[in-house]
Amino acid sequence: MSSTLVFTLATVPDTAGLRTLYATGDSATPVQLAEIAHLQSRQTGGNDALPNHLQRIAAISCVLYDHHVARIWSLGKAGDSEVQRIRALFETIRQHKPDLVAWDGNAFEIPVLHCRALIHALPLPKALCMDATAVSGVNLMQSLAPNAAASLDALARLCGFPGQTELDSNAVWAAFQADQLADIQQHCETSAVNTGLLHLRRQYIRGDISAADYNAACKRIHAALNHLDTPYWRAFMARWSSIEI
Repeated sequence: MSSTLVFTLATVPDTAGLRTLYATGDSATPVQLAEIAHLQSRQTGGNDALPNHLQRIAAISCVLYDHHVARIWSLGKAGDSEVQRIRALFETIRQHKPDLVAWDGNAFEIPVLHCRALIHALPLPKALCMDATAVSGVNLMQSLAPNAAASLDALARLCGFPGQTELDSNAVWAAFQADQLADIQQHCETSAVNTGLLHLRRQYIRGDISAADYNAACKRIHAALNHLDTPYWRAFMARWSSIEI
């Protein structure tokens, strides 16, 4: 089993970019700028989802695993800039040269990373220097449900994995404004773990890995969660009905 990096992003409105596009100067607050952008999205698309180029990355969480160990963490710390978090992700990819996995990579993670790298003039690692559809394994949702958007939480729980409480973009934005970075990162880490477990299950049913490899990888992820040792993660693991198949 090669090294695998599962990554998840949490984004908020890029209020600095919106200020530039709307030419408001200092006359509008970040909340007002975000509400204008959300209103435009509701008018044009029927929901609050902003275009990829108007989303700022608030958190990046990862699960990295191989034959020996698994690690679960969020990149950066309180006070770090978006650029620092993106650079940390790119350096992780360059260092480990892993297989990349994301839940909705074609439509969300990869395009957002490309836009933010373009805006901040950040060189992409070679693994990301291609169209999102060409990044192997990066779009797990599409591979599992190609004709419809699938729920990460629902599929995870149906497979016996813990699942998670979904946070919509408005909830992430509210948490960001309240400086609740830890809550956003915890949500992202949970998404990354569930995505990683579903990816392993998909690899097993496709015959890409053996039952022994599958069980060993799940055990390594479970051990990594044990090391986190917080009430949240203990409750998460209590919902994991069966580690082995």
